[in-house]
Amino acid sequence: MLEPRSTTICQQVAAAMRATGTTERSFADAVVTTYHTRTALHERSVEFHAGGTADTYESGARANAQLLRRMLAGDVRMPVDLEEAIVLSMPLPYRQRCLSQLAGRYDLLAVPLPALTGGEQHAQVADMMREAGDVLHALAPMLADGQINTADRPHAAKTRRELHELLTVAMALQHTITAATRGVNVHPLTRSNAG
Repeated sequence: MLEPRSTTICQQVAAAMRATGTTERSFADAVVTTYHTRTALHERSVEFHAGGTADTYESGARANAQLLRRMLAGDVRMPVDLEEAIVLSMPLPYRQRCLSQLAGRYDLLAVPLPALTGGEQHAQVADMMREAGDVLHALAPMLADGQINTADRPHAAKTRRELHELLTVAMALQHTITAATRGVNVHPLTRSNAG
């Protein structure tokens, strides 16, 4: 039985906040901004607090952080229309890990759109090399005795996770090469709406 999507998201948010030192307040601010940018006013199910003055802004920001904390703790149900803003507000690589886990629920890979600029394309190659190194590092203890077998179970989850991340960045690079060599350009407006 799969855990709820919200549990998957909450676990990744917690991991991201621990690893990056992101505060609840700054994460909540990012979620509110993303939610308001991507969700039409008449479609919003969550009313975040907005402040017109310094005092009301401060109290509103605290209230928003508290509301999001309660959702992430499971005390308040996370609305479906807020999921996208929460996931997209996570820092990398936690955002990509979360997207991969969510896509994996449908037996899909979450592959980024083709890179448009030379800088993004170089970054894709660097990401692929880093991920390949991570795979080799994870495989090392499994291959220490010359074979992968049942004794390697303690290392299997990490290795599978690293392989999944390598596949994701390799597929993204493949899509970039395919799009570029076929003369297909991803329109920037479509790209910004997609992610």
